Order: sequence, then structure tokens, then C-alpha cells
Amino acid sequence: MTTDSPRPGPLVWGLGIAQILAWGSSYYWPALFTAAVAAETGWSATVIVSGLTVGLSVSGILTRGLGHRMHRWGPRRVMVAGAMLLAAGLVGLGLAHHLMAYWLAWAVLGAGMACGLYDAGFATLAAVLKEKSALTIARLTLLGGLASTVCWPISHFLIETIGWRAACFVYAGLHVSVSLPIFLRLLPKQAVTPVAAARAVAGPTAAERPLMLTMGAILVLQTLLSATMAVHLPGLLQASGLSLTGAVAIAAWLGPAQVVARAVQTLLTARLTPLATLFIAVGAAGCGLALLLLTLTVWSWPLLAVVGVLIYGAGNGLLTIAKGTLPLQLFGRERYARVLGHLAAPSLIAQALAPLLLTWALTQTAMSGLVGGLVALVAVSLGLTAVLGRQVKAAPVPSPLPAESLHRPSR
Repeated sequence: MTTDSPRPGPLVWGLGIAQILAWGSSYYWPALFTAAVAAETGWSATVIVSGLTVGLSVSGILTRGLGHRMHRWGPRRVMVAGAMLLAAGLVGLGLAHHLMAYWLAWAVLGAGMACGLYDAGFATLAAVLKEKSALTIARLTLLGGLASTVCWPISHFLIETIGWRAACFVYAGLHVSVSLPIFLRLLPKQAVTPVAAARAVAGPTAAERPLMLTMGAILVLQTLLSATMAVHLPGLLQASGLSLTGAVAIAAWLGPAQVVARAVQTLLTARLTPLATLFIAVGAAGCGLALLLLTLTVWSWPLLAVVGVLIYGAGNGLLTIAKGTLPLQLFGRERYARVLGHLAAPSLIAQALAPLLLTWALTQTAMSGLVGGLVALVAVSLGLTAVLGRQVKAAPVPSPLPAESLHRPSR
């Protein structure tokens, strides 16, 4: 049974739980599973991480059509498809004994990621809650930010106790027994009027194209950073002298840092515009990364590593909010899913290539050299963010949403 007018609170909580499972069992999978898979199969780390490259490539290709799927199928069918595809992909991973089967399983996971991660979740909130969606997008990221904190320790425990293959089956079961009922219960069957559908597929105007290009470039660079850290953060911390257990314990602070930063931003939405949030996000991510570089090259202090992870996590958390709310403000709710799909596609392709290329790069250079290159990427991102600010000021696009929907909590 589904409700016709879902309340924002239960919907955000339900989607948030599903986001934790979706991110933890797909994007964050290689960080803890790679070593166990390599030990059993003999495959190299580069080959294993290439599975994520396959998944993200498929996700990037399919995400471009997110707006079309949302308006043709409705949000509920999209999210249900995501849960089923993620479950099927994880079963495939657990059964894979040959590389082709492994890559095929990741291709299925990638289709599930296109229908089940943040972009689909944000578009679902915009379609279902309409004018209340801006604040609920920020709230959804509060819960989704716990994915690594919740799932990395769970993955570590499952791998140690029942093995990596059985751990994949457990995650598949959770998608079917937890996420699927949430979507069926909370999401209505959404009908779209012909007028709304026509507006949803309208392309960007001449004034909007420079904004989309600059925003897309920023997201690509930040995606390279976040994709690298998602896969290599535990290894980075180990390279600074920590044990695997200690590295996982410190890396797990990434989630709380994201959540706290998002909670503070939610409280300060009247003072922080989406563009200001983007500036702070890029800067904080760069500062945190610089501190982690110091732990590798100057001081191998666990406390400094914790501070670096916390600051980086805060920036990464705020970036997700900016990614969700800035397009909503600039381009409007009716074209939101389409704009998200166009912005997400190149980022996901970059996300797909980053883990594979950077895993290979670690065989050619030290971890400190890799992190130093990432710091340079952040500097370029800061410059592009300043350019975006000038573009918005010089050629402002009127927000199609009431100001209060972006800056005041809904009641």
C-alpha cells in the first residue's frame, strides 16, 4: 500500500536508509572487499577496482537519461528498479569466479547505481515533494553521508566472519528486504502531465549553457578527488603508519564529518546560498587533503590524520548538498532530473576512470605523490568555482522556486 501524499519526514528517513545501503554496497565496496577478493582469486588490485570502473561507466551512460525515466516511469519504479538491480549485481559478484562474470556483475550494479544513488534520490524528492524538496535534499544527504561509517565496519565484520562472497549475498538480501519495501510503501505512483513532461525535456538556454559547463567541470574534478578517497582512504592512512584496523577506524570518521557539516549547513540555509556552500565545500576538501598529505610526508600523527579526515569529510559532505540544491535553484524543479542527469554523466565517467587509473598510478609513484596531485586538482576547482560565481552574478538565472523553499525549513 502506498500513500498518495507522503510526509517529508518518513520519506526522507526511508530514502536515507536505502541510500546508506546503496552507497555502502556499491561505491564503497572496493575499499574493504579488494584485499579479500585478491587473496582468494589472485587478481590484482587494479583488476578488482576495474569492476567499479565498469559499474560507474554504465551508471554514467544511463544517468544521462534519468529525467526521461523519471517522467516516463515515475519515481517509484525507478527506485524499485535500482534496489532490484543492486541486489542482482551483488549476487553476481558473490557468484563470480571468472573476470567476465565479475565485470558483468559490476555492469548490473552500475545500472542499479544509476537508478538508486543520490541523483535518483534527489530527483525523487523534487518530483514527490515539489516545493518542499530543497530542504529535504539537504536532509537526505545527512543520512546518506553515513554510508561509509555504517557499511565499512559492517563489511569488515562480514568479510572476517563469513567471507566476502557471503557478505555480498547479505547486502543483496538487505536491498530486497529493506530498501524495496521502503520504496513500495512510501513512494506514490507519480503521474506526469504532458505540459510538465514537455518542460522537463527542454534543453538549456544560451544563458544557462556556460553555467552548466563550469558547474560540470567543477563536479568532474571533485569527483576525481572523492572517487580516489573512497577507494584509497584506508590505504592512504595505512601508508602513514597505521594498522588496517586503525586505518578503518579513522576512515570511518568520514561519515560523521559529512553528516555534521550537512547538519550545520541545514541550520544555516538562510545565510548560506547553494553557491556559497559550493565555495566552502571545495575549500574544506582541499584543506583536509593537505593535512593528510602532511601525515604522509612530515608528521605521521594519528590525530593529524583524524583532523584531516574530518575536514575533508565536511567539505565532501557540503559538496553533495551544493550538487543537489544549486541546479534546483538555477534551473527549476520541472527540468531538475534532466539537468542532474546531464551534470552527473561526465562526473560519473570521471568517477569510473579515477579508481582504475589511480590504482595503477600507485604502482608507479608513492601515495604522497598521488595526494599531492589531488591537492593541485582542488586548486583548479577553487578557480573554477570563482568563475562560476562571476557567471551567476553577470548573467543571473531567476530561481523558479520561492525563496522560502530554499532558505526556510518546511513545517
